[in-house]
Amino acid sequence: MRYATHNDIDISLDLTVLQGEVSAGYSLLCKLFGQPCSLEGYKTDAEWLVEFEDGTVASIYNWKNGMNYLGSEGTPTEQITRWNVGGHDGRALELIKALLTDPRVLTIQGHITHEPDEYEKHWDVVVAPAEVQGNPRNINENRKEVTNGN
Repeated sequence: MRYATHNDIDISLDLTVLQGEVSAGYSLLCKLFGQPCSLEGYKTDAEWLVEFEDGTVASIYNWKNGMNYLGSEGTPTEQITRWNVGGHDGRALELIKALLTDPRVLTIQGHITHEPDEYEKHWDVVVAPAEVQGNPRNINENRKEVTNGN
């Protein structure tokens, strides 16, 4: 599964709506999607925009439970664990849930063993075989497979 975030490319949220919720720690979301943005800034504290290589767009955000909206009674962003997922359809929620629940999820960004082409500069490979978890990783020439560094 490959994706890009708002940190990589411009992603339009036009006509997206709430699709559901997910449970995840703030630090995990930062690890997977980079630093959040805050587009709304009053009812949200953090938001990640994600575009998958199949064109599915998703947004992950808190809603009216953080300090921006509730002041000192709000939950600090780093402690929020329930996040809304927006998108054009249910596929957005499905893909985000797959990323957050698959124990094989690994981010590869920054571990490129060759000069990336224009396409590769904006996408992350995130699912790797379980047998490479915890081992050194190299991306083979076609970038579709992660192999053990031995």
